[in-house]
Amino acid sequence: MNLKSKRIDALISLGVHLGGFKKNHSNYSNLQDSVEKATVINKWFTQENIESVFSSWSKALDKNQIKKWLNKYNFKDIQKPKTIALILAGNIPMVGFHDIISVWVSGNNAQIKCASKDEFLLPYMTNFLEKKTGIIAFKYTEQPFTGFDAVIATGSNNSARYFNHYFGKY
Repeated sequence: MNLKSKRIDALISLGVHLGGFKKNHSNYSNLQDSVEKATVINKWFTQENIESVFSSWSKALDKNQIKKWLNKYNFKDIQKPKTIALILAGNIPMVGFHDIISVWVSGNNAQIKCASKDEFLLPYMTNFLEKKTGIIAFKYTEQPFTGFDAVIATGSNNSARYFNHYFGKY
Protein backbone atom coordinates (compact mmCIF):
# COMPACT_ATOMS: atom_id res chain seq x y z
CA MET A 1 0.00 0.00 0.00
CA ASN A 2 1.44 3.38 -0.97
CA LEU A 3 1.57 6.38 1.34
CA LYS A 4 -1.37 8.11 -0.34
CA SER A 5 -3.55 5.02 0.15
CA LYS A 6 -2.50 4.72 3.81
CA ARG A 7 -3.40 8.33 4.40
CA ILE A 8 -6.76 8.02 2.65
CA ASP A 9 -7.60 4.88 4.64
CA ALA A 10 -6.70 6.72 7.86
CA LEU A 11 -8.99 9.62 6.91
CA ILE A 12 -11.83 7.18 6.26
CA SER A 13 -11.19 5.52 9.64
CA LEU A 14 -11.27 8.92 11.34
CA GLY A 15 -14.58 9.67 9.61
CA VAL A 16 -16.06 6.41 10.91
CA HIS A 17 -14.66 7.14 14.36
CA LEU A 18 -16.17 10.63 14.47
CA GLY A 19 -19.49 9.36 13.12
CA GLY A 20 -19.74 6.87 15.97
CA PHE A 21 -18.90 9.38 18.70
CA LYS A 22 -20.95 8.89 21.82
CA LYS A 23 -20.44 11.21 24.77
CA ASN A 24 -20.09 8.65 27.56
CA HIS A 25 -18.91 5.59 25.64
CA SER A 26 -15.62 4.11 26.85
CA ASN A 27 -14.22 3.94 23.28
CA TYR A 28 -14.41 7.72 23.16
CA SER A 29 -13.12 8.69 26.60
CA ASN A 30 -9.99 10.41 25.24
CA LEU A 31 -12.00 12.29 22.63
CA GLN A 32 -14.60 13.30 25.22
CA ASP A 33 -11.77 14.53 27.45
CA SER A 34 -10.59 16.75 24.57
CA VAL A 35 -14.15 17.97 24.03
CA GLU A 36 -14.54 18.85 27.71
CA LYS A 37 -11.24 20.74 27.77
CA ALA A 38 -12.27 22.63 24.61
CA THR A 39 -15.62 23.64 26.14
CA VAL A 40 -13.91 24.93 29.28
CA ILE A 41 -11.32 27.07 27.48
CA ASN A 42 -13.73 28.40 24.85
CA LYS A 43 -17.30 28.96 26.02
CA TRP A 44 -18.43 29.30 22.36
CA PHE A 45 -17.53 25.64 21.86
CA THR A 46 -20.45 23.71 23.29
CA GLN A 47 -20.75 19.94 23.43
CA GLU A 48 -23.56 20.18 20.87
CA ASN A 49 -21.69 22.28 18.32
CA ILE A 50 -18.57 20.13 18.65
CA GLU A 51 -20.69 17.03 18.06
CA SER A 52 -22.15 18.78 15.01
CA VAL A 53 -18.61 19.40 13.71
CA PHE A 54 -17.79 15.71 14.27
CA SER A 55 -20.91 14.73 12.33
CA SER A 56 -19.99 17.04 9.45
CA TRP A 57 -16.43 15.72 9.31
CA SER A 58 -17.70 12.17 9.47
CA LYS A 59 -19.71 12.82 6.30
CA ALA A 60 -16.82 14.66 4.61
CA LEU A 61 -14.42 11.80 5.39
CA ASP A 62 -16.60 9.21 3.71
CA LYS A 63 -14.70 7.15 1.14
CA ASN A 64 -16.71 8.51 -1.80
CA GLN A 65 -16.40 12.12 -0.63
CA ILE A 66 -12.64 11.79 -0.20
CA LYS A 67 -12.24 10.28 -3.66
CA LYS A 68 -14.41 13.03 -5.15
CA TRP A 69 -12.22 15.63 -3.43
CA LEU A 70 -8.84 14.10 -4.29
CA ASN A 71 -9.61 13.04 -7.86
CA LYS A 72 -9.37 16.71 -8.81
CA TYR A 73 -5.63 16.65 -8.07
CA ASN A 74 -2.65 14.86 -9.51
CA PHE A 75 -0.50 13.96 -6.53
CA LYS A 76 2.98 12.75 -7.27
CA ASP A 77 4.99 10.66 -4.87
CA ILE A 78 7.03 13.15 -2.92
CA GLN A 79 10.61 12.13 -2.29
CA LYS A 80 11.32 14.98 0.10
CA PRO A 81 8.22 16.28 1.89
CA LYS A 82 7.95 19.99 2.47
CA THR A 83 7.15 21.45 5.87
CA ILE A 84 4.14 23.72 5.79
CA ALA A 85 3.58 26.14 8.68
CA LEU A 86 -0.11 26.38 9.56
CA ILE A 87 -1.45 29.27 11.60
CA LEU A 88 -5.00 28.36 12.48
CA ALA A 89 -8.00 30.42 13.53
CA GLY A 90 -10.03 29.30 16.51
CA ASN A 91 -13.45 30.80 16.04
CA ILE A 92 -15.09 27.46 15.15
CA PRO A 93 -14.13 24.04 16.55
CA MET A 94 -11.57 22.40 14.26
CA VAL A 95 -11.76 25.27 11.74
CA GLY A 96 -8.20 24.54 10.54
CA PHE A 97 -8.66 20.81 10.09
CA HIS A 98 -9.12 21.06 6.32
CA ASP A 99 -5.78 22.86 6.01
CA ILE A 100 -4.14 20.15 8.13
CA ILE A 101 -5.46 17.22 6.12
CA SER A 102 -4.78 18.98 2.82
CA VAL A 103 -1.11 19.32 3.74
CA TRP A 104 -1.01 15.76 5.05
CA VAL A 105 -2.78 13.98 2.18
CA SER A 106 -0.49 15.74 -0.29
CA GLY A 107 2.43 13.95 1.37
CA ASN A 108 3.86 16.90 3.26
CA ASN A 109 4.41 17.69 6.93
CA ALA A 110 2.79 20.37 9.06
CA GLN A 111 4.06 22.64 11.80
CA ILE A 112 0.88 23.79 13.48
CA LYS A 113 0.09 26.79 15.63
CA CYS A 114 -3.43 26.32 16.97
CA ALA A 115 -5.47 29.23 18.18
CA SER A 116 -5.18 29.42 21.95
CA LYS A 117 -8.88 28.60 22.27
CA ASP A 118 -8.80 25.54 20.01
CA GLU A 119 -5.81 23.52 21.14
CA PHE A 120 -7.39 20.21 22.18
CA LEU A 121 -9.49 18.81 19.34
CA LEU A 122 -7.00 19.09 16.47
CA PRO A 123 -4.15 17.27 18.26
CA TYR A 124 -6.57 14.42 18.95
CA MET A 125 -7.37 14.20 15.24
CA THR A 126 -3.76 14.30 14.07
CA ASN A 127 -2.70 11.79 16.71
CA PHE A 128 -5.42 9.46 15.44
CA LEU A 129 -4.10 9.78 11.88
CA GLU A 130 -0.49 9.22 12.93
CA LYS A 131 -1.42 6.11 14.94
CA LYS A 132 -3.38 4.69 12.00
CA THR A 133 -0.55 5.16 9.51
CA GLY A 134 2.63 5.20 11.56
CA ILE A 135 3.52 8.40 9.68
CA ILE A 136 4.66 11.19 11.99
CA ALA A 137 3.86 14.35 10.05
CA PHE A 138 2.47 16.85 12.58
CA LYS A 139 4.31 19.10 14.98
CA TYR A 140 2.49 21.54 17.23
CA THR A 141 4.30 24.61 18.43
CA GLU A 142 3.85 27.71 20.54
CA GLN A 143 7.25 29.01 19.46
CA PRO A 144 8.08 30.98 16.31
CA PHE A 145 8.17 28.74 13.25
CA THR A 146 11.52 27.48 12.00
CA GLY A 147 12.57 25.27 9.11
CA PHE A 148 9.42 25.57 7.02
CA ASP A 149 8.92 25.87 3.27
CA ALA A 150 5.52 27.56 3.01
CA VAL A 151 2.78 29.06 5.18
CA ILE A 152 -0.99 28.77 5.30
CA ALA A 153 -2.58 31.27 7.67
CA THR A 154 -6.18 32.11 8.43
CA GLY A 155 -7.65 35.10 10.17
CA SER A 156 -9.06 38.58 9.74
CA ASN A 157 -7.92 41.41 7.47
CA ASN A 158 -5.93 42.72 10.42
CA SER A 159 -4.28 39.30 10.81
CA ALA A 160 -3.47 39.30 7.09
CA ARG A 161 -1.34 42.42 7.51
CA TYR A 162 0.56 40.74 10.34
CA PHE A 163 1.01 37.51 8.36
CA ASN A 164 2.20 39.41 5.31
CA HIS A 165 4.76 41.28 7.39
CA TYR A 166 6.22 38.12 8.93
CA PHE A 167 5.67 35.57 6.19
CA GLY A 168 5.43 37.58 2.95
CA LYS A 169 8.59 36.05 1.50
CA TYR A 170 7.07 32.57 1.74
